[in-house]
Amino acid sequence: MLKKTLIATAITLASFGSLAAVVVITPSPISIEGAAGAATIGSPNVVVTLQAGYAVGDLLTFTVTGASLNTATPTLTHSNITRTAVADTPTAGAGGATQADVDAAAAGFPSRIIELGDVVTGITQTLGGDLTAGVLSRTATSVTFRVTAVTNNTTGTRLTLGGLELTTASTIDAVGNISVAYSAQTNTGTAIDNTGTLTDVSHTVANQFTATTTGLLDAVVDVEFARQQFVGNTNVLRNTDILVVTPVTNVDLAGGPLNAAYTGSTITIAGNFSWMDTDTTPGVSAAELAAAFNVNVSANDTMVRTINATGDLITVVISDEAGGVVGVPTMTFTNLGAGVGRAVLPTSTYTVNTTLRYTTAAAAPATVTLQTNAAAGEWTLNGAQALYNYVAVGYAGLQNTLTLSNSGTRSGAVVLEAFDEAGNTYGPVTLANELAPTSNMKISGDDIIESLNVPAGTKLSVGVIVNAPAEAIDFSGFTQVVGTGRQLMNVVVQD
Repeated sequence: MLKKTLIATAITLASFGSLAAVVVITPSPISIEGAAGAATIGSPNVVVTLQAGYAVGDLLTFTVTGASLNTATPTLTHSNITRTAVADTPTAGAGGATQADVDAAAAGFPSRIIELGDVVTGITQTLGGDLTAGVLSRTATSVTFRVTAVTNNTTGTRLTLGGLELTTASTIDAVGNISVAYSAQTNTGTAIDNTGTLTDVSHTVANQFTATTTGLLDAVVDVEFARQQFVGNTNVLRNTDILVVTPVTNVDLAGGPLNAAYTGSTITIAGNFSWMDTDTTPGVSAAELAAAFNVNVSANDTMVRTINATGDLITVVISDEAGGVVGVPTMTFTNLGAGVGRAVLPTSTYTVNTTLRYTTAAAAPATVTLQTNAAAGEWTLNGAQALYNYVAVGYAGLQNTLTLSNSGTRSGAVVLEAFDEAGNTYGPVTLANELAPTSNMKISGDDIIESLNVPAGTKLSVGVIVNAPAEAIDFSGFTQVVGTGRQLMNVVVQD
């Protein structure tokens, strides 16, 4: 006699296999800038496919990692799921059930008895009954529900946690992922449904805006052209140098519910811009700044540039008029060239600060600083330069001598500048005599006082630049108290 079996058993053994608890969340990206000021951060639904059969009194806990819950009470709903079973034909028995019989079996599931050998395919199964649970307790990072009613087996059914809300401060305090984990236990404390994928990411938190200096200033001041232009190739004289700051919007946050809207940026560039002053009027005028410094921005953006009174800080304010599109400003420095104007191009290092302006998702204006004293490049010299770290001038009985040597075949103008212990600067001044080929030049303390108009009895650091190929120039020096031996000066040759 053929063995009889319940259709429920046949389906379980032949088709569905064992279930495993699975947590699935469709993650929501969060902009740190955009979410600032939001009253709360809503979390996407947490869907849990159950493995076990649950009973009244069981405890269901959802735990958040990476943020804290606010005071809102989440909801937990239960739903059945429908699946189609596909089974192989059992090897025992003659079989012979028609499709109508199979459909009838599906309609009568799970009480219909079939024989081994019947073809069990295409049966639609609705899993489980109903489950009701209410909030039992909560902490700063978790909420626990207690099952209050169950009808029929809950294996394979789904729980959906909705209305989970996070505090804004805990959400945007760091870059990274926020996740939700599910756990369950019986009313006696025995863990259930503790296999499977029990954790998933609910939010990816990131900065919406970043900025880098993608084009550094790198010009070399040409001593062959009186330090009034940059080194170019054999056919083209180079009079420009370009700085590019690239703000970027994080594409991974596209479509996020709390994104910021870009409204503009402020860029400051620090360095020596005294060369822009090409007339006899002190300071860099607006016209001189416009001639020496240009900023290319997006077609619909506006730009305002200014320079401070001391000529060492340029500020660029860009206002967005193109619907929140972050533009990439290209900043071009242009010198007038050799023989035009009176300015000498300095050697200098440059830094940049970048601040973006935006509107939060809560419609509040805000700013974020993306670069602080970031390297923006430098201008170097294709001549020779050195720093004499300690030169005391105008002291009775003390002699100082700076010695410059030229072993090459090209003469070069000599430029002196200095600063004292109080930070006062002197020069730069170009000496009347050049450093001739295959010769030495000695510069005394009295020469320094006269050339730079330095008060007697001043302790200095003295910079010397020779507009000749660096490989042919040597710097040395000594200090001597009358009646004693010479002491070599501390000289730092700069690349």
